[in-house]
Amino acid sequence: MGFSVSAVVTGGWRRVLLQFIAVAMLIAAPLASNLSADSSYVWFRPTVTDTLDTCASGTLTPMAMPPLGTPMDLEVTGPCKVPAGNYYYRNVNIYSTKMGSMADPVPQGGTLTFQDATIDFWANSILVENGGTLRAGAADDGTEPGPLGCTDLVKPFGCSGNTLTIHLFGAEDANKTKGTGIACKEGNHCGIPDGIWNSNPSPNPNQKCDKDNLPGGGTNSGVNDCFYQYKPLNYDGGNSNAYFGYKTLGISFGGSLQLFGAKGASYDATTNGDASSSGTSWARLGMDLAGEAPKRPSLWTERFPPGRWAIRSCLRALTTCPDMPSC
Repeated sequence: MGFSVSAVVTGGWRRVLLQFIAVAMLIAAPLASNLSADSSYVWFRPTVTDTLDTCASGTLTPMAMPPLGTPMDLEVTGPCKVPAGNYYYRNVNIYSTKMGSMADPVPQGGTLTFQDATIDFWANSILVENGGTLRAGAADDGTEPGPLGCTDLVKPFGCSGNTLTIHLFGAEDANKTKGTGIACKEGNHCGIPDGIWNSNPSPNPNQKCDKDNLPGGGTNSGVNDCFYQYKPLNYDGGNSNAYFGYKTLGISFGGSLQLFGAKGASYDATTNGDASSSGTSWARLGMDLAGEAPKRPSLWTERFPPGRWAIRSCLRALTTCPDMPSC
């Protein structure tokens, strides 16, 4: 692993020497420490002394480098803003401070808002629970960008050229058949009211389900459908009350995800009102991709989304195969 040191010579060679000595101390100290198995990014980093960040000030503090050892957890139960910088967490839970099983509807809980700035946010897992919101590119009150996009009063994220990157990282669970996923903080029911949680304990094709008013723009919004209790994912049943696995961005019952970007999104009524339109971020292939990689011919699309794609744009071709592992 290489590194570079830059120094501004303003006080003679003695000051430069002190700067290099300081750098040598930063490098030498971690080398003398016992590195844990999950500290695999860089060697020079601070040691974690706290295990929980609650965003008590309402704004997260950027981190200069990943921590030595297991990162802190982040629990958001109120307004919390994320300014420019790098952040490294283990599990991130965004939820209401009141138990959802005892309150229907659940009061508004935590809101993690990414400000329009260049941000790299690292987490093992992120879970938005009942009453919680993960937001970027919307107003503080949840108002979405208007039809004019970057020239509207409420602007999507990235109008100034900033980028938000959410990294889901971490090693595979040591128990490969019973991994432990991220658990809810609003109780074993993830803040879901008891009446709804117990309405249909398990699917039964021979029995008509009991329908309830479910979230779909807000708890008790008029979306009437069947709810079935959560179960752990296959091979992630190390905790029977953790339903979303690990290395995941999970949105539970009543949670809100608001991500509005300037690039690749359309906010005009014409595009959004046409279910057959793929907008400006997606375009269907104009012909099949025949041949084997990397000798496939050029990729052709049915159209060129105007004003969004340009030289050096990153494009990804996704398969329509229904069974991904066999493709």
